[in-house]
Amino acid sequence: MSLKMAYNDNDGAPQRQRVEGNWVCSNPDCKAAITSLPFQPDPSRLNQLLCGDCHRARVSSFKRPPFRRAA
Repeated sequence: MSLKMAYNDNDGAPQRQRVEGNWVCSNPDCKAAITSLPFQPDPSRLNQLLCGDCHRARVSSFKRPPFRRAA
C-alpha cells in the first residue's frame, strides 16, 4: 500500500490523501477490484469493504423521504 496526495484539477488545492492497494469489493454480486481508498482500511474489516458503486447504492438505500408537515 502507498499513500498518494490527490489534487483538484480546477485550482490545484490538495484534497484528502488516498491509500493505494489491491482489495476486492465484499458485495457477492460485484467483487470489483478496489485499487484506491480515501482511508486506511482496517484489516479486521476487509470483509465489509465496498467499491464506490456498491457504497453509493447502500448509502442511498438508507435515505428517508423528505419531511412533510401535515396540512
